[in-house]
Parts: sequence; C-alpha cells; structure tokens
Amino acid sequence: MQSLKKSGYVPFDGKPANVGIRILGETDGLLYGVDVFNSALEGGANTGKSHSLNSLRIYGNAGLKFFQLKNFAVGLLAGIGYGNIRYTLTQNQKPDFPELFERRNFDGYLRNSGMMAKPEIIFEYGIPVTKRNFFSTWSSAPPPVMN
Repeated sequence: MQSLKKSGYVPFDGKPANVGIRILGETDGLLYGVDVFNSALEGGANTGKSHSLNSLRIYGNAGLKFFQLKNFAVGLLAGIGYGNIRYTLTQNQKPDFPELFERRNFDGYLRNSGMMAKPEIIFEYGIPVTKRNFFSTWSSAPPPVMN
C-alpha cells in the first residue's frame, strides 16, 4: 500500500473477491485432495488509470485424521503448491486500434510466482440429515422380486 501511495496511486479498498474450490477425500484416516483459489481486487488508481491485483493458488494436499468420535473428527493437513500474484495498471482512455499495435507497452503489469506451502488443522462435524442410511450395502430388507 505504501508503494502505491508513493507512486501517486490510490490504494485498494474493500475486501477481495475470493473464489475457490476444495476437493478432499479420505481413505482409512488418510486425507488427500486439491485446492484451487483465486483472489482479486480492482479499483481506480487515479483519474486516468485503473489497477487490479490478482492471486491464483493451486495446492496438492495430504494429511491424517487422528481422532474421530461419532460425527466429530480432528486431523492435520499439509499442502504444497504453486502460486502467483499479478498487478495490472491500465489507462482508461485507449488509443485507436491501429495505434495500439505500434505502442505495445501501453498498459503494464508486474507478475511474480513461486512454490508455496501451508499447514492446516481440520475440525470436522458431520450433521445427519435423516436416521435412514441411504448408502448401506448390507440391508435387512429382502431384495424386491421381479415378476
């Protein structure tokens, strides 16, 4: 934020727009999965320019569930992945289309990327929706007879 102020630009305000998905699986207490997250901020830099800040992170996760009592569980999860951050500064008034080809560095961006690691503690509570078990492979009821 201080760098933006020193350069004469207005710092970002508000909260970033976050979009992400986590796919997490478990086999006998072993946790595994993948995370994909994107965070973005945008706004006006000054009267003639706008800027945006964008971050994309992709993680592969592995972990262990070490305590489970009925519907409650506790575990540890670690992730290693790739992340990048990009700052883009664009002018609001663009030149006409042919001139834009001659001035290729009209707008600019800074980008940095690298490997990332993260630890997590997992607290899990499963809320039963019904008393009936829909996915039971062992049923006390006989199979239906087809005539």
